[in-house]
Amino acid sequence: MISELSSVADIQYIEPEKARFYRLNEDFLGLEYDGVDKKRVQLHRTMPIHQPNAYICVLDMEAKEIGIIRDLGSFGKEQADLIEQELAVRYYSVSVQRILSAKEKFGYVYFELQTIAGIRIIAVKDVSKGVRLLDEKRVVIVDVDGNRYTLDDYPSMDRRTLKSLLPYLF
Repeated sequence: MISELSSVADIQYIEPEKARFYRLNEDFLGLEYDGVDKKRVQLHRTMPIHQPNAYICVLDMEAKEIGIIRDLGSFGKEQADLIEQELAVRYYSVSVQRILSAKEKFGYVYFELQTIAGIRIIAVKDVSKGVRLLDEKRVVIVDVDGNRYTLDDYPSMDRRTLKSLLPYLF
């Protein structure tokens, strides 16, 4: 199916031997590819749940696609580490231990969460998009700022958590 898709769409795969990712000022990721230097690039997983290390989209700062990393494993360790560090920042997620409360107010749902990083109060604007089942056990909550909070085995969580969460799972 992927080969069929690439014949229909003009997909440019990033060839590891032509690519060199680098840190710019310790804050940004740059890419030299086939003789062209892009000072800042963005990385996005196209299949973040099922294939997090494959089909990673590389964009320039104007969100123009440079190409797709077919498989992170095809890069050397140093390059793969840089890419993984950048993805870890973009896809950072805090693990939720339990939900203390969920209240609707002025079109938002405010969740009070006990996380591994302490208690957090977050706001979710559109719960149909902001509270999602990843699979039969995992849920992600995305707040209005784009922060991700994950419940790794929600069916086994305490009764208060389930009571607070279940009305928002679609």
